[in-house]
Amino acid sequence: PRAALDYQFNDKLLFNVSWGKYVQFPEGATIVSGIGNPRMGFTQAEHRIIGAEYKPTPLWSIKLETYHKPMDKLVLFIPDEVSPDNYANLGDGEAYGIDLLIKREYSNRTLGWLSYSYAKSSRTTVLGQDRDFSGDQPHTLNMVWSQPMPGSWKRWTWGIKMTVHSGAKHTPVIGRSGYCLDNNIYNPCTDQIN
Repeated sequence: PRAALDYQFNDKLLFNVSWGKYVQFPEGATIVSGIGNPRMGFTQAEHRIIGAEYKPTPLWSIKLETYHKPMDKLVLFIPDEVSPDNYANLGDGEAYGIDLLIKREYSNRTLGWLSYSYAKSSRTTVLGQDRDFSGDQPHTLNMVWSQPMPGSWKRWTWGIKMTVHSGAKHTPVIGRSGYCLDNNIYNPCTDQIN
């Protein structure tokens, strides 16, 4: 089920609220027999969004939204000593944040926008510990602009796009241990996750 409600306060200001339940099929390798678990179920998420859009002129708009997304039945890797299936729907997590969009509508072959997002995303490990999601990027800034060239080049359009973000997570490998004859590799020793 999904629902959305818009309320036009006046000709320049619009409020919106939306809610929905979403499901997603697990990635292929996690359900392949012998590698993964063919009995895996769908992952689930609930989306809750509240926002407002202000149009000071017909060409320009400013949109602000905040969201919260609790997630359930996420796919977790399960060590062989715990389960022979390698994966199970035992994880949960959440994501929340705020999005700001300043947009110039397309007119006279010119358009553009500037967006900023703050997001926080976490997951629960197989041991029940909360940690930042490996794909978490707390700050993201996007800029896009496109317009016609001047003078005799006016049939051509130029554009620019820029993206800047923070928080690319990584887990440093700080050493090695235990040679594994089956795979002909050493097991890595890692520092703090993410």
